[in-house]
Amino acid sequence: MSGETERKGGTEGCLEMELKCEIYNREGKLVKRTVQRSRSFVANFMRLLRGLFRTSDVRGEPDTAHVGRVTEEIWSYNGGSARPVCGSSETDDGVLNRVTCKLDVGEGVDKAGIRVSTSNTPVTPSDWTMQFEHIMHGTGVGELWHYATVVGSVTILGNTVTMEITREFKNLSGGLITVKSVGIVCLTDWILVNGEKILLARDVLDTPQNVLDGQTLKITYTLKTVV
Repeated sequence: MSGETERKGGTEGCLEMELKCEIYNREGKLVKRTVQRSRSFVANFMRLLRGLFRTSDVRGEPDTAHVGRVTEEIWSYNGGSARPVCGSSETDDGVLNRVTCKLDVGEGVDKAGIRVSTSNTPVTPSDWTMQFEHIMHGTGVGELWHYATVVGSVTILGNTVTMEITREFKNLSGGLITVKSVGIVCLTDWILVNGEKILLARDVLDTPQNVLDGQTLKITYTLKTVV
């Protein structure tokens, strides 16, 4: 019929993301697993892609991984407030000239990679930070030990393409810690751990994770698309 759009069944051609939470006891035995669909790529995810797609030049220094001038206004957390990290002119030489979208941050880095929070505030497209009520790295009250965020290889099985991003958090605080939301935050400069932090996705957990002292919480984001 004229004017109608044909839609086929299934999720072919769509980028999906699954979120898995696993809790392990002191002996490393799995005691709980929950899985939910991630529904929370925020606007910054699209802004970052658009900015990368529209870089005006490419620089070749391998030590700084420049990708050129980025003109998209991407909101980040740095210094306590939201702000665009680059200007509206292609002549602006903003921080995102060094953007590498780094997620695989090392052990102890709690401002990027996969992050966890005690907040269950609903997600909105304009979310730009998890800094408020986020769980810090450490062994003190309310803190979790942050291991490295690992970005896995791209795998192809039949028509399905997947990639996993994982991180483990160990509770050495001496008390119970409840994780209510998780998210993905990238760094714009792999040299500067204190550089711009760009929130790409955030999920309020369908089932909050109660992590007892001595237990380890493992978060796995699985990105998937079916051709």
